[in-house]
Amino acid sequence: MKVPSPPAETIQLSPSQVAESLQRIRHAADGSLSHEESNELIKRELQKVASLNGLSSSENTNRINAARDRIEHSLKYLPRQEADEIIKKELRDLSTAATPVA
Repeated sequence: MKVPSPPAETIQLSPSQVAESLQRIRHAADGSLSHEESNELIKRELQKVASLNGLSSSENTNRINAARDRIEHSLKYLPRQEADEIIKKELRDLSTAATPVA
């Protein structure tokens, strides 16, 4: 079994990229779309961010699903500012190859 080598350089999202992704996630969750459409848009945004980390798509799948679950929970149950901070953290974590510590 081949073990992937870590990327030579860790790519970090710029503050403007985090803000743009946050805005797209917020729009997807604003209630104007069906639950399924909202989930799909959030998942696609997370996949796009995760593609920057140099890991294979199979390695990212669990990370994306866990991040999506945490984001959806935050959007549903937390005040907006608190949810936004969690979403920004998830975006930054997904953009790096390092496995976040829970």
